[in-house]
Amino acid sequence: MKATNAAFLLGSGISMPSGAPSVVDITQSLLAGGWRQYASDGQRFYKAEPSDSSPVGREQALIRILCDQIQETVRSSEGRNPTYEDYYDCLMQVQQYFSGHANPLITQAVVQLRDASSHIHARMRESTNNQFDFLASKACDLIQWVVYDALTNVTQPVGLDLLSETARQFGQVDVFTLNHDLLAEKQFENAGINYCDGFGKKQKDAYPFASSWKTGKAPGCRLLKLHGSINWHWDHKHSRYLKIDGDVDSNENRTSGLSLLPLASFLTGSQVKEQAYGTGLYGIIFRKFHDLLEEHHTLISSGYGWGDNGINSRVLEWLDARSKNRLVILHNEAESHDILRNKLFWRFRWSDYPKEGKIIHIQRWLGQCSFQCIEGFL
Repeated sequence: MKATNAAFLLGSGISMPSGAPSVVDITQSLLAGGWRQYASDGQRFYKAEPSDSSPVGREQALIRILCDQIQETVRSSEGRNPTYEDYYDCLMQVQQYFSGHANPLITQAVVQLRDASSHIHARMRESTNNQFDFLASKACDLIQWVVYDALTNVTQPVGLDLLSETARQFGQVDVFTLNHDLLAEKQFENAGINYCDGFGKKQKDAYPFASSWKTGKAPGCRLLKLHGSINWHWDHKHSRYLKIDGDVDSNENRTSGLSLLPLASFLTGSQVKEQAYGTGLYGIIFRKFHDLLEEHHTLISSGYGWGDNGINSRVLEWLDARSKNRLVILHNEAESHDILRNKLFWRFRWSDYPKEGKIIHIQRWLGQCSFQCIEGFL
């Protein structure tokens, strides 16, 4: 076999066989679950116990009001219910509105949400001049913590053998994932395959970000987590990102001398997350994403719902860059071929794509594919 490598673009669907909750499950937990704020720092949210007499309610109450305001619009325009990603997106735009970076078209919507939630923030006594803006910020934090909590116990990969098998066959594989969980890392560790995710060698209790994806000896994986990870944290004392083993709030990490923000660094939101794609840590990762894509003529995608315009536009640009570039989609649902062909991907549909053979659909999930399923396309 020719010495080369292969590339995968993965979404949250590939984690569900491993027990990861769906977007709907996380949204339901956000709206209906019991959550409390960590008293010692006022930043962290965690699941309330049945014995807790006063679980946090104001952030949830705001999100429920927001849900009522946008639900009909999302249903009529997209044929679905709003999710935690939509709530986060809206609440971040509220904060941008009050910071002076607002789209003027949303003024009426912001005022409507502020007035509808006045019974909540009018009673707040936080050290800020804008209680509503503060409440929106804390509601965003709650959403992030709910997502974090949902993914921390998802630890054993199921149905990801194709990734490690491809690395063995080719010597190297590139994995571009939108997932925050640690399943891809665990899959390669279990298979004894080297991987690098941009972070360097361990220093004391953490791995500093090093902008390096050198995997060492084959087989190996260059892993790009385009939306961040539940084990990435910002070290505000040294102005750097670190990868941390275990819970940042554990005794070991509390006594390590690191000055870490408790909330992990990962991107949420249906649109606002794209604002991070060009700068800072994510700007570096996305530039690497662009460069590594150029090394491939086939991109294999699975578990991705194609709802991220920033990702879609980059994949489309790559697809058009060379005549031999092609996209292989692993997706197995009833009538999935027609669904994929007619779904709107930002400004285009695959059914509108003029060139035959550029989009290939294999009606199997990632976990149902052996290396022989994809070998002919690489």
